[in-house]
Amino acid sequence: VAWAKRLKAAFDKTYSFIPGTDEKAIKAVFTEIPTQAAFINVGKAYQKEYGDNLIEALKSELEIWEYPDYMKIITAKPKA
Repeated sequence: VAWAKRLKAAFDKTYSFIPGTDEKAIKAVFTEIPTQAAFINVGKAYQKEYGDNLIEALKSELEIWEYPDYMKIITAKPKA
């Protein structure tokens, strides 16, 4: 749940009055998540907390060319 909340905060980042995304915070959370299974659990917690799909939220927050690089951080981790 803590990682889900940190990701939501990264998605909701504003710079003055301009909405943005804290990509460094997303990368930090992705680096901390130990396994692919833990990432799935973060997605479930995100859905429960915010009623939103984490992957869809990521896709909407990141540029289309950035998304695969972030997902490589997760897919390089052990499955369990």
